[in-house]
Amino acid sequence: IKNLRLDNAGEQSLLLLSSLQSRLTRAAVRFGLTQTSVASYGTMKVTDVFRYSQDTLESLDLVAPNYMARGRPVYPRVSRVSIRHPPYTPYLSYFIRVFPNVTTFSLFDVITKGFLTETDTEETRAVNLAFNRAHNTWPTLDAICMPLKLLYLYGISHTTREVTVHDHGGPRSSRIIHMLHTVLDDLRPTVFTYYGEDCGLFLDPACVEAFCVKRYPPIETLRLTFNSVSRSHRNVDALEVMVCGFLHCSDISGANKKAPPLLSKIQDAVCSIVETLPLKEFELRLH
Repeated sequence: IKNLRLDNAGEQSLLLLSSLQSRLTRAAVRFGLTQTSVASYGTMKVTDVFRYSQDTLESLDLVAPNYMARGRPVYPRVSRVSIRHPPYTPYLSYFIRVFPNVTTFSLFDVITKGFLTETDTEETRAVNLAFNRAHNTWPTLDAICMPLKLLYLYGISHTTREVTVHDHGGPRSSRIIHMLHTVLDDLRPTVFTYYGEDCGLFLDPACVEAFCVKRYPPIETLRLTFNSVSRSHRNVDALEVMVCGFLHCSDISGANKKAPPLLSKIQDAVCSIVETLPLKEFELRLH
């Protein structure tokens, strides 16, 4: 067996996997365990059960996993890791030690609400920054996807070609914009994708400025998706006017007069970015 996929896995599945001697290259395991039952088999960590594939495993997808062992075994050939619904917010050092040569890393649906105070966040980020500098964290990293708060907290600070941010942490604030600005400075992506709940964040001049700061390499592909645009702003004619304005950013005064106030503000923000960045691709989705 080279490729393995398990759905609704449980304790017996882990016992089965731990005895599997096939040398896997790809593994995808979706657990059907509650947080209580996950705790009940505490010492059997997910990454332990693939130990026979330690030198062959290249890709790992986990959904709702009981977590990984502290530092062993190590999977040097794993280049792609995707984890969804982890039972708790993980420490970066776990991943670095277990998967030292990752090129694509994704964390989805992580609970970050109420995660650390502002002081604790800054202290933890400082520790992570020092750790990353000392260990040259993931020099092969090419693409990363996770919540904004975790990206800021982890402090990975070398050029990463593609960065995807999921921000569902409530209303905008100067703190969130500071994190966005810092993450862009740290990672300097050429492809940046942002999924957020509040399009008001995008309308804040400080947010627009965070995108427009001159960095090298610059952002060349920018994709933005916001979910909290009310139905009253989904007027097709107004959207058509706004798109025409995007295509003629140097002369949008007439278009702005015809568009609803929210769309006019979005148009202004987009044009500021389009005129500043050397974009090859731009995508804006409002739901």
